[in-house]
Parts: sequence; C-alpha cells; structure tokens
Amino acid sequence: MVIAAKKALADGTRRILIVDFDLHHGQGTQRAFYDDPRVLYMSVHRYEEGRFWPHLRESNFDWVGEGEGLGFNVNLPLNVVGCGPTEYLAVFNRLFLPIATEYRPDLVIVSAGTFMGGNTVSSLLRICEAYRFTNLCCSFEHQMPFVCSVFFIPRNFCDV
Repeated sequence: MVIAAKKALADGTRRILIVDFDLHHGQGTQRAFYDDPRVLYMSVHRYEEGRFWPHLRESNFDWVGEGEGLGFNVNLPLNVVGCGPTEYLAVFNRLFLPIATEYRPDLVIVSAGTFMGGNTVSSLLRICEAYRFTNLCCSFEHQMPFVCSVFFIPRNFCDV
C-alpha cells in the first residue's frame, strides 16, 4: 500500500484515502504517512486494550497524526473479540464514509490484508463489507480510481 500511495503522490495525486481493515493494525502504513495531510489513513483492527499483537500503543484511537498530518490518521481499535459484518458495516457507514466524503480523495486504496482471523466465512464477510464500502466511495460526487488489496477473491464473494 505504501509503495502504491507514494508512487501516486509522486505522479501528482493530491489526496489519497487508505482504508485498512483486517485482524492487525497497519502500523507500517500509518508510520509512512503520519505527518502527511495528502494521505488519510483509516484502520479498523483487533486491539483488545493493547493485549493483541502487535501490542503497540500507536494502534489506539488517540493516535491521530502529527504536524501537518494531524487529524489525517483514524484508528478504530476493536476491544471485543468476535466483531462481524454488522459491526464492520457500522464502522464504514458511521465513521469512515463521512470522514472520507469530507476528505474527497482522488484515489482510494483498500487494504483487506490476508490475516482476517476466524473462519473462512467470517473472512469473506469482512471482504464483502470492504467491497460495499468501495462501492459507496464510488458514489462520491466525483469519480476516482481505487485499488483493493486482497489475496483471494472467490466466485460470488459478496453473495455470502
């Protein structure tokens, strides 16, 4: 994700939204753009009050960027185990989508990762929510390209 975003910035993209949702926090992506207002990074991930790997304080909700990037980092750490499609869709609709709409990105990068946790069905359901979120992003007033990083896409994956 970082390489793709940096390349897009170098090529003149002004505003990039990276939505990261899988089992683990994307601290490498967060660190790469923590002080850069051209990239809005939003992550929903398992946290368990810091007891879940990678046990980093920077995965918590109050790490919001610094310098010019202050306010361009959004973490939603999940402190309960077993969140499913309902909770993820609530995160997307009630938090991520309003922020993304106000930010008006020129490019959306969705990082769904490979470590979704749980069984295959729950993993697929989370991927479906990312797909739906991406479709909602495409309903912005202006059209933009997007990239979705998943490592498998089974047939009819949103009909689960």
